[in-house]
Order: sequence, then C-alpha cells, then structure tokens
Amino acid sequence: MRESNSPMVLWDYAIERRALIHNAVPRPLFQAQGKTPHECTFGNQSDISNICNFGWYEWVYYRDFGSFPENKEKLGRILGPCKNEGNEMSQSIVVSSGHVITRRTVRSLRTSELHSETEKRKRRIFEDIILEKLGDSVLKPVNPNAHEHVPYSDGIDPDSVKLPEDNDPVMPDGTAAFEKPITDQWINAELNLPQGELLRKAKVIGRTKDGNGDVIGSYDPNPFLNTLTYDVEFSDGEIKEYSANVIAENMYSQVDENGCNTQILDSIVDYRKDSNAVDKSDMRLRTKIGQQRLRHTTSGWSLLILWESGEEEWMPLNRL
Repeated sequence: MRESNSPMVLWDYAIERRALIHNAVPRPLFQAQGKTPHECTFGNQSDISNICNFGWYEWVYYRDFGSFPENKEKLGRILGPCKNEGNEMSQSIVVSSGHVITRRTVRSLRTSELHSETEKRKRRIFEDIILEKLGDSVLKPVNPNAHEHVPYSDGIDPDSVKLPEDNDPVMPDGTAAFEKPITDQWINAELNLPQGELLRKAKVIGRTKDGNGDVIGSYDPNPFLNTLTYDVEFSDGEIKEYSANVIAENMYSQVDENGCNTQILDSIVDYRKDSNAVDKSDMRLRTKIGQQRLRHTTSGWSLLILWESGEEEWMPLNRL
C-alpha cells in the first residue's frame, strides 16, 4: 500500500488479496511436502488466474453501463478478486466516485495509454478526486463519503395494527398450541432397528404420508407420546415404516448417558486401498537437514468390518 500510495481505508481489500496469495504459494515447511496451504487443506490446487492478472491498485479500464455518446470503458484501480459476485474472475474496483464496485470485464492499460499525455491527465484528475474522498497511504480522507441511515418504513403506522386475540393460542399448561420444532430431530438419524431376527443399521429418511399426502400421526414434544410415523431405509435398500416412539426407544437403548453409541467388532473381513495410499517405495521423506523420517499416515486405507450384529461396513483406517 505504501508503494502504490493507495488509501489506507482500503486496507481490508489489501489483506484479503494478500491472504489469497499466501494460500496459493508453497510454504518452506517440510510437513507440507511442497504443497500450498490451500492444497493441504482442501486436497486440490488453487486457481490463481484471478490473482495473477492484476497487481494491487493497478490502473485498469473496466466495462460499465452507458449510452451513446458516453464511453463504456471507464478508468479505475483494481483491489483484487471479489467473492460471491459474478464468476471467479470478478474484481473489486475503486472508481472516481470513491465507491467500490464489482466488474468481470476488466483490462490493464496498454503501453500507449501509459505514455499518453491525455491518459496521464485523466489519471492525475482521478488521483486528486480519490485523495479528497478517501485520502492516501498517509492521510485519512478529509471528506469521507457520508452514509446516512434511513429507517425502513412501509407507510403503515405500527400502532394502528391490531392482532386478533387468538393469534397465538396456548394450551392449559402455557405452551403454544402450534409449537413444533423448526427441524425434525429424527430425520437423518442413524440407528440400529430390528429387521427380521437381527438388528440392522438404518437411517430415517422422512415422515410417512397417506394417500392424500397428509402426515400420519401427530407431534408431541415427549418422544414416547409422539405418534408420527417415519420411513426408515436399511442398508440393503429396504424401506419400512416405524413410529416415532419405537425409534426413540431403540435409540435411547443403544446409547450411554453421554449419548454415545458403542458397537462390538466381530472381525476384519477384508481391506482395500485407493490412489491416496502411500506406496511402499515412498514410505520415507527427507527433511531439510537430510534426515529420513517415516510418513505417519493411514490415508487411502479402508477395512471391511463385521460387527457383532452381523452388519458389514467399510470404514477408513483412521476411524478405527
């Protein structure tokens, strides 16, 4: 920011851009094995095309809306990639009004434009305006942009609105009559349920509905009085209907006082590995001082587990 003399009020854009560069550059750490922080975290290389095309606070021309004879290419200074706006190449640009906008169609100044006296005069005028509105790397803005808060109003006087007396009916015990959880706590729950003579792993996939599309049963905050019926899918694809109290009874019987479930392992049936597994020829790494160390990792290895209930499940080695 000091070299470009960019306004100090734009420091947050500079920090965001610097963080993107930091995450895309390999760090001198042997634990990273030459990978970038982004690759170590997400497993894939980061896209730097939206960073390397422009420098910090570089002069650019961006395409804006306008009608003849107004020029659609306007002068601005780049602040870095912008997230959640347009595509990945969208850039934040500070314009002559002192505001920051987002544009996808941006280009650097040509060599002829950099040396043109007309273009130099445009840039001097631009810098004078930005100095007055935003300041520079030393001075804060003299006349910062005013942002007056305008309260929302729909033209209706709140005192004139009267709610009906039975708008929020309550039960004799004081709870709301229509009180229900925002999300159904049983949907997506995983537990063991009886399938034939054995307990099998199952997942609650949704509420059961009748032929008219209405939910079967009624809700009650007490799970043992809740008569809602749910569709449950077993690991072999079979779908059966279970009431909420049956699901609750089986779930509470399979966990301890801390809500943790314990399964007993019968045996290890098989194993497999994928492309992420470390090959035997690459089992050691060399540090910066020349020492060799073993790679301590279980990445890529999975075991086929046979549980005491008779259920088989592939599990990553790092979970066992």
